[in-house]
Amino acid sequence: MSSDQAIAAVSATLRNLLTISLTADPALVDTGVTVQPPDKARGANTANQVNLFLYHANLNAAWRNQDMPPVKPGEAGFPPLPLNLYYLVTVYGRNDDDVFAHRLLGAAMRTLHDHAVLGAEEIKSALPGNDLFAQVERVRLSWQPLSMDDFSKLWTTFQTPYRVSASLEAAVVLLESRRSARAPLPVLTRGPADQGVRAQADLTLVCTGRPAQDMQRALDRIATVEQSGQATVWRISEQSLATAYDEGDTPEQVLAVLEAHAAKVPQAMAYLVKDAHRRHGKVRVGTATSYEEAKTIADG
Repeated sequence: MSSDQAIAAVSATLRNLLTISLTADPALVDTGVTVQPPDKARGANTANQVNLFLYHANLNAAWRNQDMPPVKPGEAGFPPLPLNLYYLVTVYGRNDDDVFAHRLLGAAMRTLHDHAVLGAEEIKSALPGNDLFAQVERVRLSWQPLSMDDFSKLWTTFQTPYRVSASLEAAVVLLESRRSARAPLPVLTRGPADQGVRAQADLTLVCTGRPAQDMQRALDRIATVEQSGQATVWRISEQSLATAYDEGDTPEQVLAVLEAHAAKVPQAMAYLVKDAHRRHGKVRVGTATSYEEAKTIADG
């Protein structure tokens, strides 16, 4: 995962790559690479120039739905904020020579094409103190097609004359959540004489005698009490698990609670815990081909 410096680290890395590559060409040695909005990029500059402008940041759909691995056994971390970054790459030729600008555009696009995956050392050296280089997913670059209408809207927004440009995507940047990892309540005892509960294949949990308060509280969160007295019986169902999932619990946390209080969790019970989470929150939509209407005496 990365800190909030990650976006700046991508911009700095792109600028460094372009600067090193373009100034190595004797014909482009005076090229400057800037990171500014299009209406302020050129100013009074008359030398070769490449400008990078971050015009859009969007959620990455694939990573948005990923479950993060537990931080520690029994814990579940909050997913990161996954972002795709979109840059407008604009070129200006020396003394506003458009033919030279076209050469510069080709050189800039080739450089970024040759670095389609940003290297860890390239990122690390671009911005001191950033940790983007250590994230689990590499940052990949790809050129994005934009219609002339899209380009026109971008340039019209800044009320500046259009310049030949290209759109670049950098994906994915994972911003680490600052929320603390979730962990189940600690287990103090596993029931009378520390014997715990019996988890049975019929999806019930049986505790002989009066359960300890911590165990009662933990199991009440994920199951429904069917019997109490000399023995307490809980039943785990999709409805009881839905309540726990509504409270933010994960399948890993529910299984950790069961494993802490029962010697063995039946396969059917473990499957229900995971399957209920998979279906949790889904809405089934379809077309009704028929329906029934019932009238009471009062309806006539």
